[in-house]
Amino acid sequence: MSGSSIIGNPPANQHDLDIVKGLYAQASITSADLSKGFALPPVAPLNPSQANKGPGIIAGLVIAMIIIVLITEGRLLARWYHKASKLGLDDAFIVMGAAGAVSWLGIAVAMVPQGGLGQHIYNITYEKYDWLLRLRSIDLTVFFVTVSFTQLSIVYFNQRLTGTISNPWKWTHRLLLVAISIYLLVSLLWSVFLCSPPTAGYSLIIYGENADRVKCLSAKTMTITLSGFHVALNFILLSIPIIVLPQMTISNARKLFYIIPMSVGAIACIASIMRLYNGLHLPEDITCKLNHGLLVFAF
Repeated sequence: MSGSSIIGNPPANQHDLDIVKGLYAQASITSADLSKGFALPPVAPLNPSQANKGPGIIAGLVIAMIIIVLITEGRLLARWYHKASKLGLDDAFIVMGAAGAVSWLGIAVAMVPQGGLGQHIYNITYEKYDWLLRLRSIDLTVFFVTVSFTQLSIVYFNQRLTGTISNPWKWTHRLLLVAISIYLLVSLLWSVFLCSPPTAGYSLIIYGENADRVKCLSAKTMTITLSGFHVALNFILLSIPIIVLPQMTISNARKLFYIIPMSVGAIACIASIMRLYNGLHLPEDITCKLNHGLLVFAF
């Protein structure tokens, strides 16, 4: 099969044609001439820039992966060697959350060579754009599962914190565990089975091949619902130690030990709102202008 054409040009092979057909089907356009291709905004200028931010994106993502591994390892070692502490479910879930985060970032790294991330969209091929959407769909599923593991870890950590305060907190944490578990299941099923057949949600080629029978739910509705619930849970989980900490009869040094991760949690809450806004207002030329630093920071 011959090489793929640049987006906006006539398709060079059957895969290109299926991708073009899929793009028109997603836009609910049924009477287009597929042989002319499909142009995504913005229109290429007369002398298009060949700028490539890919290497910088990879460097930033790899640094983020290293930081996640080091922080998680540091936490586990501190628990292991501190006589007054012991490993618990919060540590188990944070390990799963860290593994998910590294996987999420690793998939984002793969978007650079495979999906043309960091280049102007008018410089990449139909095939690369298809790969970008495939990896982005997988990344989204990994993201929602990972934040669920991370929030479960926070619930169990808060449970340690409030264990000596009063019994009602026990029921609060149980309700949160149920809510997050339901969120995990719903986000997994919703993102995987967004389209029928499910594979059409992960590939424009498959979408184009089955354009006449593909049915999809609204991706925007999914993003608003799941991300909004994620943001709300972040603030609820942060509020618990803020309420409880002043009631605890512990030294100021130990309170400071809890305040530091709470401060990071507060920044994460703000960043999750920014991530939600960024996800709902994607720029044109998404492969070049998407704020990758914000996505890493919000995670």
